[in-house]
Amino acid sequence: MQIGHDSVRVTKDYEIIWSSPNHLYAILSGLLCGMGFLTFYLALTSGEVSRVVVLTATYPVVTVLIAATFLAEPLTIKTALGTALAIAGVILLSV
Repeated sequence: MQIGHDSVRVTKDYEIIWSSPNHLYAILSGLLCGMGFLTFYLALTSGEVSRVVVLTATYPVVTVLIAATFLAEPLTIKTALGTALAIAGVILLSV
């Protein structure tokens, strides 16, 4: 039985054989996603839902900043304006 693009094989003895380093990324992604959900639920239990949801919905701002910093993505006026409006919205809702 094959799953994906030959990255995982299961033998007749039900032994799982990983033939690609991508499994490390999959495991790491699952762990980080789980940690993200846990911290989100912890934030919901300790803070106001209206503020927690607004703050967690601003993850595209972090994506823009990481892309501009590490990937040398161009920061266009449209992207900068959207980022500024997202930050302004968080500030207005936190007052």
